[in-house]
Amino acid sequence: MPKYTIPAPLDNQPDHTIEVDGVEGLDISAPMKSVNGVYQNLTAQEITDREAEEAAAAAERADYETNHKYKDDRKNAYPNIGDQLDAIWKQLIQDRLNGHAMIQQVDDLIGQINAVKAAHPKPE
Repeated sequence: MPKYTIPAPLDNQPDHTIEVDGVEGLDISAPMKSVNGVYQNLTAQEITDREAEEAAAAAERADYETNHKYKDDRKNAYPNIGDQLDAIWKQLIQDRLNGHAMIQQVDDLIGQINAVKAAHPKPE
């Protein structure tokens, strides 16, 4: 029985190897699909639709790479948000202790955080 490799429908999927015995009217060099375990050639409309889907997916990938990937790269490279806030908090406390004026919103936040720390002290 001859074996044929069918290209994957999408770039990120593996090719498939099938064994074909006595299949008449099947063009193994053309795109195929499996319907209930029977391989059939795609119709012209199915080929057009698949090409349009692949083009749309490629455009989405390109748009992500060009316009959005940097956001994920930055997010993954930044320090933990808790560490960032802790550093900012420590700087604000240091500035306050050195007599620097704080805007009211920051001063209120420092008071709220100090109240929480007083209500839930760190174990010694």
